[in-house]
Amino acid sequence: MTEEFPAAPPTSKPHVNPELVGVTDDPPSQVFAVVDEALLDSAVKDTATSKPFQRVPQASSILRIAKNAVRAADAPTWGLDLSEIEGGIEKARSRTVIDLAMRIAESTLSTGASAADVTSYVLAVTAAYGLRSVHVDVTFTSIAVTHHRGAFEDPVTMIRIVRTRVPDYERLAATHELISEITDDALPLEEAQERFVQIMKRPHMYRRGVITFSFLLLGGGVAALMGGHLYEILFATVISGVVDRAMLWAGRRRLATFFGQMLGGAIPTAVAMAIVAAQGHGMPFALAMRPSVLVATGIVVLLAGLSVVGAAQDAIDGYYVTAGARAFEVFTLTLGILVGVLSAITVASWLGVPAYLIPKSALATSFAVQLVAVGIIALSFGIGCYAGSRTIIVSVLMAVLGWVVYVALLRSGLGPIPSTAFACLAVGLFSQPAAWIAKVPSLAISTSGIVAFLPGGMVYRGLYYIVEPAPVTTPETDGGFLLFSAGATGLAIAGGVSLGSYFGRQLARSGRGGQGRAKEYALRRSTAAAE
Repeated sequence: MTEEFPAAPPTSKPHVNPELVGVTDDPPSQVFAVVDEALLDSAVKDTATSKPFQRVPQASSILRIAKNAVRAADAPTWGLDLSEIEGGIEKARSRTVIDLAMRIAESTLSTGASAADVTSYVLAVTAAYGLRSVHVDVTFTSIAVTHHRGAFEDPVTMIRIVRTRVPDYERLAATHELISEITDDALPLEEAQERFVQIMKRPHMYRRGVITFSFLLLGGGVAALMGGHLYEILFATVISGVVDRAMLWAGRRRLATFFGQMLGGAIPTAVAMAIVAAQGHGMPFALAMRPSVLVATGIVVLLAGLSVVGAAQDAIDGYYVTAGARAFEVFTLTLGILVGVLSAITVASWLGVPAYLIPKSALATSFAVQLVAVGIIALSFGIGCYAGSRTIIVSVLMAVLGWVVYVALLRSGLGPIPSTAFACLAVGLFSQPAAWIAKVPSLAISTSGIVAFLPGGMVYRGLYYIVEPAPVTTPETDGGFLLFSAGATGLAIAGGVSLGSYFGRQLARSGRGGQGRAKEYALRRSTAAAE
């Protein structure tokens, strides 16, 4: 946003280009509409004493008429704010309001909110307490807020650094509810500060052991969705719990997240290679196992924690710096998973583990089993992100809805990738109004609803066939093609849910009060075109 700097009181009345008169109806533009009164009086007298004459059309007059005919009637709508800043807000109150807004922004960004949501939260809170001309800049690791109090007043500027990122959807929902009370119910500033401190001091909704149990459920749900039998589901459940504890161990020892992802990718792959070796020696329990199911489950568990949706959402909303940082984080952590999987496969090949022809990934034959598995996946992921009961219930419903759309499109003859895109679009579309009705964060609903579509099995098969090429190359055994398809599926997921969220915001636009207006203002950088 750009404001016009109001001029100091002039010593004499200025002469201004008359073409600027009437450009805008804003009060400050009247400064440019002033004409020297002495020159005006002289012109009037000359006109009164001069002899009457007949106006003769000239080329300049015709050209001026032609210009006026094609000239636009209004000023360009490019987002410029030409109004003079006269907020009348004391500096102390401005600092207090911005401090509260900054703390809210830091907490919401660190718990998973998108850049547009964080910007709208700041604008909604500051506007509710009377601050005008507030500028917000959100990046992946920092937040800057400036209150421009006028040309002759010092601005109030604050910057906060976001150091930790832990998805906590229940805390995000509580903060969202606090913002709604501030904007819609005129909550006093002091009470809002106390409420925010209470929200931040709350312990996590679940103990860490419950989170590990949720990962156990997530692994079992993914294995069941892939058509695993009882032994495969049990193995996948245990492996998912081991991966979670290994990631927790790495985090407590300040190990870089990249290496934690490597460790998480290597664990299920090492177990799978051990099963392949056991199959080569004819062990009965291993012959009925599909190692690819175990690795695919571990990869999905690791991919589920990445901010794929957040990166795509920020890009579509016009926050390209934050989107680029999120996307590079997703790429780096995914690369960590790939390095871990490739390392385990390579070591197994050196040790002489026989080659293994991975069967084509398939879903459970029963549609009812698929729906139950999808519901378990959404439920477990919501618990793993500290979501509350309302958020979990809505997330399960959205996940089941998306899967129904996916299966219906597959049975109609549409390919897997387009079907995934349309299914995720449906999840994003209905997540917005459902979140507004249930008063929960839409990000929590949409993220939980797409976990079942993550291409864990495709990633593993692609990596395996790169290290151990199949004797006969087909689309199902071409490692490069499989990895490309996995990437296309990821883009279909991110693009579909983001586009659906855009249309869903239009459905939930009415009745959102000040917070909804702030969200629309925060999205102007991507939707306001110069006219």
